[in-house]
Amino acid sequence: MGVFCAAYDLRDSSDTNPELSDRVKQMLRWFHNELPAPSDYGVRIDQRAVFWFRADALKYVSEVWKLVHALREGGYIAYKTTSTRPGKIVFQDDYQIAAIPFRDMRRRL
Repeated sequence: MGVFCAAYDLRDSSDTNPELSDRVKQMLRWFHNELPAPSDYGVRIDQRAVFWFRADALKYVSEVWKLVHALREGGYIAYKTTSTRPGKIVFQDDYQIAAIPFRDMRRRL
């Protein structure tokens, strides 16, 4: 599960502390308002695609770490993954890419 799916899961769980849920809602709202989505470009993404932040997208990387800390506070295990070979790139902009993992990588993600 990716960081955003986990964040929505945490936000929507009845077991989540209301204060933590509110913080996660605010963080997700920030990303919704600040990070362009493929649909903003008229692009539909294959459901197999995995999204990656570009290393130079420092503004977004910094914010996603705040979300990771909230996930950990909510009992989720979250870690950083990097790759020079993320898969077949099906979308990219200045901040992120979406790639369908190569067959030999699917088990490791």
